[in-house]
Amino acid sequence: MEALSPEERQALLEGPGLAPPPGQVSNFEDPPNLTSEGYAILFSLWSVATVCFLIRLYAKAFVVRQWRLSDFVTILAWALCMGYVAVLLLAGEYSGVDQWNIRLRELIQLLYYEQIALLLYGIGTFSIKLSILMQLLELFAHRQRDWFFWCCHGFILLNFMYHFISAVATIFRCRPVSAGWIRDITGGDMIAGGDMIAGGECIDNFGIIVSMSSLNALSNIIILALPQARIWGLQMPLRTKIALSAVFSVGLISCASGIIKLVYSVLMYHNNNKSYYVWYVTAWTHPEMAGGVIAGCLPSVPKVVQNSLNSPLFARWGSSIRKALSSHSSSHGQSHSNHIHFASPDNSGIDAQPVRARIMRNSYMGRDQFPLTSFASHPGTATMHSRSSVEVPRTLEPDADGFIEMRTVHIPSPRLSGIIPDPEETSLV
Repeated sequence: MEALSPEERQALLEGPGLAPPPGQVSNFEDPPNLTSEGYAILFSLWSVATVCFLIRLYAKAFVVRQWRLSDFVTILAWALCMGYVAVLLLAGEYSGVDQWNIRLRELIQLLYYEQIALLLYGIGTFSIKLSILMQLLELFAHRQRDWFFWCCHGFILLNFMYHFISAVATIFRCRPVSAGWIRDITGGDMIAGGDMIAGGECIDNFGIIVSMSSLNALSNIIILALPQARIWGLQMPLRTKIALSAVFSVGLISCASGIIKLVYSVLMYHNNNKSYYVWYVTAWTHPEMAGGVIAGCLPSVPKVVQNSLNSPLFARWGSSIRKALSSHSSSHGQSHSNHIHFASPDNSGIDAQPVRARIMRNSYMGRDQFPLTSFASHPGTATMHSRSSVEVPRTLEPDADGFIEMRTVHIPSPRLSGIIPDPEETSLV
């Protein structure tokens, strides 16, 4: 086919990336998109993953104070994931937009970023799996070389070979390499005039994407099953086994996301609206990769929590909170004193009105600090002198030292309902 003139080439680049469906026109100014949803998924998942990553670094630097090779691989994996996220942010303006609402030059830019993201995705997922497998070796196979040891090492080797081949195929699948992002990302005839712009030849990228998604989903399931088999074979309490199993089960997020991403990869290949389905494929890579980072860092969280609870700073905070709650409870108790009703048996000269009394409770033992029937002279208590006389507080006023000054009234043979037991039924001290 003859080469295009500069004017024709420019007109082609400013045209739509795909002919619009019947009854629709291209909208280049404000097309419907999934940008907001993509940003919400990206920032929420990677915020949680980054917090777990920082907790692991803190545990290694300040709690355990010992670094292993798996820790450095985790740092590398997180850095690659952040690079992957940065590339997707650059492409986010056009991802999730119907292809006929994107100019051809914008589509070429989107495919360029997606090509880089695909490469970073493969290297990043391998680094995440490598860090998890190395951590499993450090936890469960550091003293013996049994089946678990050899399974982990063999799986590391297989993943390296597979991801290395995928990376080479992703980079050099087209001649020249630039044809990889000017033509369709899956090797089809998506871009009208793509051959006239770049020329060159490309192998079908569908096999690379589907095989990568399939093997990633399978490897996620195997990595999830490996620690479970080891945990339930250990001699430890059932409660501990369940807790450890739950920690490593976070990898289920990666397994489910990898399977769903595989489905959308197949749908993208069989649909001409590539720019729209690319959003779904990349959207499911976030829980897959972030879930792997969280699964690798989550075992460090209990150690950090335990160390924080035992720290002097946390102890001081806890003491301050307990004092504040105790002070609030004390003031609340003073404002809600008990009512004592009594009456003179002979109705002679005694005002039969309610008298307020405060019961002082021991906040630690749950019993009266000074039982009303035990001591005869301590301030703040009612004292039994005999069966015919009792001192009952009429008003309670704290002095400078915090004690209660009691003003009393002598009452013949009182029955204090619920406060002082019946002397016929209780032996007084």
